[in-house]
Amino acid sequence: MKLQKTKADSPKSWSVDAKTIDQETFDLSVKNPNGNEEVAHRSPKKIMDEIAALDAASAKVLKRSGAGVKSSWPRKTIGEVCQFRGVARHPKQFDRYWRGNIPWVSPKDMKFDVVSDSIDHISMEAIDGSATSLIPKDRCWLSSRSGILARIVPIAVTGRELTINQDLKALCPDGTVDAMFLYHLLHSKMGDLLGMVSRGATVHRLMTEQIRSLSFILPPLPEQRRIVGILDETF
Repeated sequence: MKLQKTKADSPKSWSVDAKTIDQETFDLSVKNPNGNEEVAHRSPKKIMDEIAALDAASAKVLKRSGAGVKSSWPRKTIGEVCQFRGVARHPKQFDRYWRGNIPWVSPKDMKFDVVSDSIDHISMEAIDGSATSLIPKDRCWLSSRSGILARIVPIAVTGRELTINQDLKALCPDGTVDAMFLYHLLHSKMGDLLGMVSRGATVHRLMTEQIRSLSFILPPLPEQRRIVGILDETF
């Protein structure tokens, strides 16, 4: 493999002289010297507090919108209405596997409610030659192995057909559950999910069987979509 010797500077790409790096802090945070405006970044704690507040608000809206729950609506578990999919290992055996345009999503890409792209991409050859498989659009997925599980369980919906790494689990509804309803439902149960997390020294895990056991009242699809509409208007 040949390394790229040079890369031209641009408004979004710049060079840093090693001599200018603070030898005490070794601060390598991104500071674009070509930028005209200072960006005020929120602290990690503030971001996590805002996420927790939104999750609590979602739970209240779900509870309020379910005031008309009918006795005929069945109680189900996540495992009864979703097929779980994941990979046992990642396709890193060959460099050529990483020369495609298929998103290969990892926890670092879970920055939006709906994810359609990722930092890393793989080829169809990688899918054919490894345990990786394509996850269809409109499927819910969450992080099941990460240090961040000590504070929050990242949850998202697929915006297109893509693949996921071994730290994520995809929940594929059987047709009786709307993907966005499932997304909001999982967020409303954030406290339960965090209580299920098995904590390690640095990496924490959420076991599939525990997620499967979560129970909820299953409204008809039209009612699910009505609830999603209320949540979308609220947030």
